[in-house]
Amino acid sequence: MLMGGTAFFASSQVVVVGVSPTAVQGNYTFAVQTDGGWPSYTVGQFPGSENWGMALDFSVVGTYIEDTLVLVNDGTAGTDPNLGNPLSQEGCNPTAGSPYAGKIAVVRRNTCSFVNKALYAQNAGAIAVIVVDNIDDANLANNFMSAADTDPNGPLVTIPVVRISMSDGNHLISQMANGPVVMFIGNKTGAFQNDLSLNQDLIMTPPYHGVHSLLAQSGTEFNFDLGLRVYNFGGSNQSNATLNATVTNPSGTAVYDEDITISLNQGDSIDIFPGEANAFPQFSLATYPAGKYTVEYTISLDGVADDFESDNTYTATFVVNDSYLSRARLDETTLKPITMSQVKPAAPTGGGSYSEVVYCSSFRNANASRLAVLGFNATVSVDSVDANSTLEGKFIFAELYEWTNADAVYAANAANTTLAYALSSPLGTVDYSFENDVLKEEVYFQFENPVVLQDNVMYLACITDFGQDVNIGYDRGINFNATRQLLEEWINPLKVVEGQTVTWYGSGFGPDLTPAFGIRAIDATTVAVENLLNLEGKAYPNPTDDVITMNIPLDGKATISVTDLSGRTVVNREVTFMGNQASIDLAELQSGMYVINVAYDNGSKSAFNVVKK
Repeated sequence: MLMGGTAFFASSQVVVVGVSPTAVQGNYTFAVQTDGGWPSYTVGQFPGSENWGMALDFSVVGTYIEDTLVLVNDGTAGTDPNLGNPLSQEGCNPTAGSPYAGKIAVVRRNTCSFVNKALYAQNAGAIAVIVVDNIDDANLANNFMSAADTDPNGPLVTIPVVRISMSDGNHLISQMANGPVVMFIGNKTGAFQNDLSLNQDLIMTPPYHGVHSLLAQSGTEFNFDLGLRVYNFGGSNQSNATLNATVTNPSGTAVYDEDITISLNQGDSIDIFPGEANAFPQFSLATYPAGKYTVEYTISLDGVADDFESDNTYTATFVVNDSYLSRARLDETTLKPITMSQVKPAAPTGGGSYSEVVYCSSFRNANASRLAVLGFNATVSVDSVDANSTLEGKFIFAELYEWTNADAVYAANAANTTLAYALSSPLGTVDYSFENDVLKEEVYFQFENPVVLQDNVMYLACITDFGQDVNIGYDRGINFNATRQLLEEWINPLKVVEGQTVTWYGSGFGPDLTPAFGIRAIDATTVAVENLLNLEGKAYPNPTDDVITMNIPLDGKATISVTDLSGRTVVNREVTFMGNQASIDLAELQSGMYVINVAYDNGSKSAFNVVKK
């Protein structure tokens, strides 16, 4: 039996949902006004932060607001120096007239209080406010928007206010530029007569969204279960509803198409999982041509339309390819892991920063010995809200570990989120220093030697930050809650060190936040016959505008191949080392990070990470 997900009782069904267009549909993680009518919070639970005057009580079933978004514009001149948005969108001054009448106002967070933003929007006619955060906070749902008792305007704010992440907010704002965007804020239970819902917290997704072709030679090698939980939020019983699961291949042809008929009384839910009375057949194919596959779940009512159809469909993808293995989704063209948010833990309880944070993604496979891992891709950044912050001079470790007691740790802690265990010495490691004065950088961390994997062994690809407050790229488009429980393994562990206290969290920031790591691997049989003598050397200047000079302790002919972060070869030519030196001109390349691979006639190798300005 699967646990977790959204508890099904009236006071917990407050949601922020994108209704239309299709590009905004789905549930949004949000922070609330602490007390003041929000369910699950008791007056007095957060002393000094209850001074809101919200009139609606979302703990009452069927209480909600649904309307069109409008972007705040208070007429303030200038641009925010850190975020780059117009200051007028921060709503820190009154807006003349009633331009937001009957609409949900969207306002950016930054230089003034939540109370003033909300009050100014309310005075201009807004019926609710969505605050777009100035960061992507993995702990957003627990970071309340308090209104201090000393703020005399708090009780004057009678409309609901929610805060969403910067990434989600920017997505909504970009969609608003194309036409009307409608959002729902409130309690879904009983709000509509006919309303079946797919619970996005309990939907089976593929265990890997980047699937290396060497691990998908047949249906017995690569397959996965499908399943989900369905709720009836509506006021009517539903009979003979159809739940469909479809998988289409890269050519768009349906290669899996299964229906299950269900009946569901109002207020009830039903599980469609392996081992339940209703279950989908396992998905598998005889062969897996390279490209993107799409998994889609859809619920359809019998003879009537769903009154809230924006949560009737859920889509997931996986990309079969010759280069990468990834829990996160991959871009089907570049094969880069998809990064939706840059996250880090909230500050320690004692203030300051953690002395160490380790971000990990797990993987294992019955045929893993076919692969040799060369390294992995990731995105690293610093907070853009700090005008003095930059990646320049910071450093991190990128490492690959064998997690020998993974199953025992899960069995002992499956019902909890906090783990305690130690990792062995890394099988591969990169000590990476940032040299560019930038806020964000895509990096390919290449190990000194390929790491040949073993079958059925759990591995962790990890990035370690030593108290520098860097952010790591995460994919927020997947929820591994159901998949993790059925596979009985932790997907994205996170380690934090505060003083002498070391804590591991098996679910990391949560099952819907997956490290956007692309693990690059090649055929292990090619490694076995290669001469893996790696010669150390230097490449300078780095960063460069054009010419890179390589200094390596070897003379003679060599082949130079330059690859971008997706692994695509952009330069390939022969050079001759004389006096241990040779040069290559990179002026034709676009700005970014590249890997220069040097292969000598005697079988020796060298590799350099190079930044092109």
